[in-house]
Amino acid sequence: MKTNHPVQTRRREVLLAGAAGFALGVLPFAARTASGADAGLKIGTVGSGRIGGTLGELWLKAGHEVMFSSLDLEYDRKLAARLVRAFNAIGYSRMQVAGQSQGERIGMPIAGEDAGAIAVASRLVREVGYEPVLVGPLAMGKYLMPGTPLAGERSPEEIRKIAATLK
Repeated sequence: MKTNHPVQTRRREVLLAGAAGFALGVLPFAARTASGADAGLKIGTVGSGRIGGTLGELWLKAGHEVMFSSLDLEYDRKLAARLVRAFNAIGYSRMQVAGQSQGERIGMPIAGEDAGAIAVASRLVREVGYEPVLVGPLAMGKYLMPGTPLAGERSPEEIRKIAATLK
């Protein structure tokens, strides 16, 4: 696990404690109100360190869907078999505009290996007005950040051409 700045570490500990307390506090109520004994819950954790990772692993084994949020993507990948990288190539300030534009959609590059997770991510990308473009496995996600070859607004075809040149 990465070593964080002391302020980030303290903030993270507070968030983890609060998230764990919140999740544990509502879990019995949610379990009672779920339709059927085997109905899985969708659980999000802030952080995937010792507490978040352990709880997430236990909840996964219990049949729940778990989402991790942290600073270490490779560590998270080991915890969850279903990761897709998306929504990194275009700045947040432009996302409202894409949903309102008419005509050809702007491409949104996504990277991942799990077909089911890619399908879910593709749906979410379309729902906000972009056209999903699978650029390859999760490792290609490094090219989706600002300042990298796939960042910025491009057509789906332009994204495919650029992605074909990267490894």
